[in-house]
Amino acid sequence: MTRELYEIIKKDLYALNWAEYAHSFDMLLEEQKQKNNLTDQDMLDFEGFEIADEMNAEEEGTLKGYECPICRNRGYNYHHEVMNGYLNYYAKDCICKKLRAEFARLEKCGISQRLIDTYKFATFTTSKDWQMNLKDTALRFATEAKKDKKFYKWFVVSGQSGCGKSHICTAIYIELLKNGRNVKYMAWKDTIDSLKLWKKSAYTDNQKKYEQEMQELKTIDVLYIDDFLKLLPNIGYERDQELDLAYAIINARYNNGLITIISTEEMLWSIQGIDSAIATRIEQLAKDNWIQINDSPDRNMRKQV
Repeated sequence: MTRELYEIIKKDLYALNWAEYAHSFDMLLEEQKQKNNLTDQDMLDFEGFEIADEMNAEEEGTLKGYECPICRNRGYNYHHEVMNGYLNYYAKDCICKKLRAEFARLEKCGISQRLIDTYKFATFTTSKDWQMNLKDTALRFATEAKKDKKFYKWFVVSGQSGCGKSHICTAIYIELLKNGRNVKYMAWKDTIDSLKLWKKSAYTDNQKKYEQEMQELKTIDVLYIDDFLKLLPNIGYERDQELDLAYAIINARYNNGLITIISTEEMLWSIQGIDSAIATRIEQLAKDNWIQINDSPDRNMRKQV
């Protein structure tokens, strides 16, 4: 029996006016069995769903950092299975366990729980037309990405520090994380510096770290690159090395059609000047989802707080 069928039968049963029925609940179940052509295993499934739901409703958890309406902060939920004609119950990790782990990783990267709670669509200021356009575009992007598992477009915000780039990108990122997507946050400069160190290291463990990190950056379902090309060296080997890593990540995600969210102080024209191959790939998959906010003193929201 599927949960959907269980919910339908349960709704039918509990919609009855019980004062009108002299016969027992077991007889009502038997009527449902005949009505829906259910097997004995289906009936065990019905009992299993009901008891597991009761167990989940009774037990409350104490986990902090995220209020989960599914497990009520236990970190797990009770489920059932029918084996050899008997019901067995077991606990399985809730989806919020992945959320909590990602929130903890975000905090290590500098995005605290306070920022996660603050950086939401609902808290993004839209007093100006450019802010409304940014929010509307981001909301549309997030909605489409959640509905379509084959969604492959990119979202990019270019503009000065303080104009809300990280706020709106984090809001999209958290929405997709809660939607069950496999996501990764990349603080550009910190991650690139680590990759460069690991790559040139003679230690096998560091080489493995480099390969593992690059593989994840290239293949994760959703990647949020924060401050893309931040503090890029002007000339020399270090610049070439960073651009090689940038191209490898961008090109792999471009070829595989993987959702990528980018915040950057660089405009389209400036990225074209830095590396046209990187710029054209980003532009092709972002298109109208690339919002460019021109510099202006009144667009630094941090100074206005």
